[in-house]
Amino acid sequence: MPATHPAPVCPAKIQIDAEFLLQKVSELNQVKQNRLTWNEFGERIAGHQQATPIPTGSARGPAQSATPPEPSDWFRAKELVHAVLASRDPKYEPICNRLFHSNHSSTAALLSTLSLWVAGKLGLSVTMTQPMVAVMLYAVARASGNWNILLDR
Repeated sequence: MPATHPAPVCPAKIQIDAEFLLQKVSELNQVKQNRLTWNEFGERIAGHQQATPIPTGSARGPAQSATPPEPSDWFRAKELVHAVLASRDPKYEPICNRLFHSNHSSTAALLSTLSLWVAGKLGLSVTMTQPMVAVMLYAVARASGNWNILLDR
């Protein structure tokens, strides 16, 4: 009897609008024009995020400084997005349901939902994760939908 494989939690084929991503994150043009590889761009985003004060919630307490992200944040984010969109792990079913609740998921919805989710999972700012996710989606679009490109280091 042949072994049955579970269906992927998320759809295997996702339409990504690369032009939308270039408009949303104009710095992606550096990748398009081959000034940087998409991995270099992602590392630059992770490495150049500045620490910003985070209020403690108390009017009397001093603000605490957020720690700058470690370079590994880029690789952790790539592995997480790959796991969500290319694995069959049922633990990602809730995020996949949010991403693909209809048959017409847009690149904008994919970008915003994944950016917010990755930010929450990794404890990063959405202002950092949105360009990271945008460059990942752009790289996958240029690789003809090959999600395994996210595993490159």
